[in-house]
Amino acid sequence: MVRFLCSRSAVRFLVTAVCITLVAAAYADETAADATATITITPGNTPKAVVIATGARVRFVNNDVRPHDLESDPHPMHNDCPEANGAGLLVPGGNGMTAAFMTPRTCGIHDHNDPGNAAWMSRIVIR
Repeated sequence: MVRFLCSRSAVRFLVTAVCITLVAAAYADETAADATATITITPGNTPKAVVIATGARVRFVNNDVRPHDLESDPHPMHNDCPEANGAGLLVPGGNGMTAAFMTPRTCGIHDHNDPGNAAWMSRIVIR
């Protein structure tokens, strides 16, 4: 498992420090939890799993050439983790933020418009 830690950033979301844990292996298990994490769509979701602390949020950044609508599993109900549904439709170059995840659990996400494509699937682990 490979872990990269990003440097401090506070400009955009008024957070004093943002530490992003990127997991290189798909659905890898992590022990560290972060205040905010980012999943980038370029093409495919990177990383495939993020670990956040209870109360944290996840930002989705769409660097792909087409829109994506990342939603909670299962398709088409999207009701396992409703907090994940808050980012909305992400146009190319756009980004969105989930609601705060208040319950420890693991949430699967997928692109509503391409639900069977593993490239657009990730996991959010809330600890």
